[in-house]
Formats: sequence, structure tokens, C-alpha cells
Amino acid sequence: MAVFTLLAAIAILLSLGVSGQLHVHTDYTGRIVGGVEARPGEFPFQVFLSVTKERPVVAMIPHEAYQGDSKLGADVAVLQVAPPFTLGERVSVAPLPDVGFDPPAGSTCTILGWGTTAESGSVSPVLLKATLQVEGRDVCKEIISGSRPTAVVDSSVICAGGDGVHDTCQGDSGGPLYCDGVVAGVVSWGLGCARPGFPGVYTNVAHWLEWINGHRV
Repeated sequence: MAVFTLLAAIAILLSLGVSGQLHVHTDYTGRIVGGVEARPGEFPFQVFLSVTKERPVVAMIPHEAYQGDSKLGADVAVLQVAPPFTLGERVSVAPLPDVGFDPPAGSTCTILGWGTTAESGSVSPVLLKATLQVEGRDVCKEIISGSRPTAVVDSSVICAGGDGVHDTCQGDSGGPLYCDGVVAGVVSWGLGCARPGFPGVYTNVAHWLEWINGHRV
């Protein structure tokens, strides 16, 4: 069985969630901010991706519309690793949403990662988790456009966070936004780490599901 991961600029998650990679958050230098340690086996789809790993990436398929800048959208790709993973109690595939799934504004989701804990902070040796609230796209677009007027904020992304306490950061790119038992989003980019009033932007998995399924083997 081939195992794939979806990608946010460098790497994301699909069949098995991928996290702990390069976070494309603009001006970010960290990992999960304001998080707590996840229990062993709590998220069996979570995988650490680094430049040296036990299973090399043997194929990477970025979306055709990706322009090399996560802020311009289409920030998704499929990675194939080899050899395949052996699934079990502590290793499982990431639960993906159905087409059309879209967590509403005000709902809560979980973020995961090994990135830094603050801007210019240090990385974590353990997997951290934190809870974020989904932000409405209209509000998010208004906030983001002030600093990044060309950034894509539409149905292809999900905005979450902005409480000034919890956030993903550099080192977390490709990690999951876990909502209602499915991986609804993938860490893409943001403005700083846990800056009050600035939500992070996540690739909307459901929006790209047809493309993802079309590139799995």
C-alpha cells in the first residue's frame, strides 16, 4: 500500500498526516504556540517529516496551480513514501472530510506539531496540541488584506486562531487542522505567531479532495 501525504508548500498530510516540517507562515519562526503535550498514540496519523527520515519521499506531486507562494493558494501536494507503513493501533491513516465539509465560524479545531513555541522560540522534542476557533472568511479576508492584499482567502482555505495565545508556527507547516474527527485543514501560512487578531490560514482539504483522490495510487 502506498502511503501519501498532502502538502502545504513543502509537505502536508494525506493518508498519514505529516507535521513538524517547514512552516510557511510568513514571519513565523516557531511551532505550536500555547500547546500542551499530546498523549502517546492520541493522533496515530501524525508523522514527523524531516530531511533525514526512515522512509524517503519517492514522489512529490504539487498542485498544477501552485505558484511557489502559499499566500496565492493551491497550497497542496501529494507525497509518496517508501517503504509503506504498517498500520496498527499507533499508526493509522488520517481521516479525511467529505466533499463540501466546511467547519463553521466559531467551531473549534485541534492543531498539532513539533514547531517552535513562540516567534523566535525553540522547537519541541514532543508533539504538542492546541485548540483554535475557526474564523469567518469575510472577517479573515479583511484582516489579512491589510498586510497581504493579494493573498487568497476563499473557499480553498480555512482561517482559524487569532486569540493571541494559541497558533501554529514555522516548523508546523503541513500539520493538520483537526475538526470534528477529520483533518479539515493543513497548516499553510500566517502573519507572525499567535499575534492577537491575526488568524492562521490553512489549506481546506475538502476543497481539494477531488484533486487529492485523483493523484493517489
